[in-house]
Amino acid sequence: MRSFLAGLVGLLAVLLLPVALLAHWTSQTVTRTDLFVEQLAPVVHEPQVQQALADGLTKAALDAANLRSPVRRVLEPTVRAQAARIVESQAVATAWSTGIRVAHGQVVRILSGEADTGVDAQGRVVLNVRVPVGPLTRALEQAGVPNAGAIAPTVGIPLASADQVARAQQVYQLLDRWGPWVLVATILLALLAIGLAYRWRRALVLLAVGGLVMCGVLALVMALARDPALAGVTPPAARAVADAAYGVVESGIQGEIWIAAAVSVGMLVVAGAGRLLART
Repeated sequence: MRSFLAGLVGLLAVLLLPVALLAHWTSQTVTRTDLFVEQLAPVVHEPQVQQALADGLTKAALDAANLRSPVRRVLEPTVRAQAARIVESQAVATAWSTGIRVAHGQVVRILSGEADTGVDAQGRVVLNVRVPVGPLTRALEQAGVPNAGAIAPTVGIPLASADQVARAQQVYQLLDRWGPWVLVATILLALLAIGLAYRWRRALVLLAVGGLVMCGVLALVMALARDPALAGVTPPAARAVADAAYGVVESGIQGEIWIAAAVSVGMLVVAGAGRLLART
């Protein structure tokens, strides 16, 4: 009976390990805005993001200028060409990082349960980038636009729909609430399994091997889940942002996996050393 209980408790510990790693990373890392800003800042240089920003800047600048249709049609090619150059500037990169910081703060508040915070009329989370028109000023002034230098359009890139936000909120709140406790429970179950086992070294080896297997399974799942997880993100610019954000998550969880794998290897070493000492 004691061996059965040891095996059952050990199996629970092994099966809980992937959940514990996910929950621990979520509770400790998701709210780290600086990390996400650092990792998502380079996305502004992706072609699909630059195209979306250039299109949005062209439309926003012309809308803000409030031009008549004939003038707008004549001026649009010039504005579009200037916009394509503007989005490559450091000023836009800085505005992008600022937008990422604000958007991440909005996402964290939404996930934490502050309903409708930071979403648009359709319930979407939007990344807003406030872009100074810079070189567009002269072209707009020549078209007779007053105060053209004061125009600073905001380009919005929808990142997630209302349904996606709702699903993410449920998962986050569950993992954030129970994250530390699941990890503690996993460790306690492993210790209990070792304590119940008649041969503790064998129990240690089985737990270590099981831990390594589950670490491999979690790493494989994270690699294979990228495309399904991003399947619902259709705008190319939003897809680039989501892909980079998934990379942050995957990298962080891989760090947790490496730590768990190192602990498992350490357990194997302890079991081996214990066996050698028992023979001497």
